[in-house]
Amino acid sequence: MAERPLTRRKGLGSYYTDQRVVEFLVDWGMDVAPGLVMDPSRGDGRFLVTAIDRGANAVIGCDLDEQALH
Repeated sequence: MAERPLTRRKGLGSYYTDQRVVEFLVDWGMDVAPGLVMDPSRGDGRFLVTAIDRGANAVIGCDLDEQALH
């Protein structure tokens, strides 16, 4: 059987985290170090949006996947 080529997203290891997990991790992270939140693989931005909703002063996000940035 022939191997299917990987999509760019799968090749980059893209994984979108469940919102309940996002909320838990952002709450935990902001308890430890409030203020600035960085997401080095922001995808659809759900960590950053949740951090803003929780009172982050500044957020920074980047991603290798050009589709995710749009």
